[in-house]
Amino acid sequence: MKQDAAILVIEDEEILRDIILNVLQEKGYQAIGTGDSRRGLLLAKEFVPDLILCDIRMPKLDGYEVLKALRQDAKTRTIPLIFISAEKKPKR
Repeated sequence: MKQDAAILVIEDEEILRDIILNVLQEKGYQAIGTGDSRRGLLLAKEFVPDLILCDIRMPKLDGYEVLKALRQDAKTRTIPLIFISAEKKPKR
């Protein structure tokens, strides 16, 4: 992926989202983010990023619903999407 590529991060946990955005920006990517999956869909349609990183578990629309909505819109249908998850293992 070219360094000036635009990446949209949809992650409801602010700390994780900020870390991901900072790393991407330090590597030279244009990165924008949101903690709201519905806003993420609007941003995807407005900016048409080169890649979307999307949390699987979110309060309003989960990642699978986001993917389904993206694939139903001609403008966002071909944007690659990578699911991210911060699933924690239970302590023993």
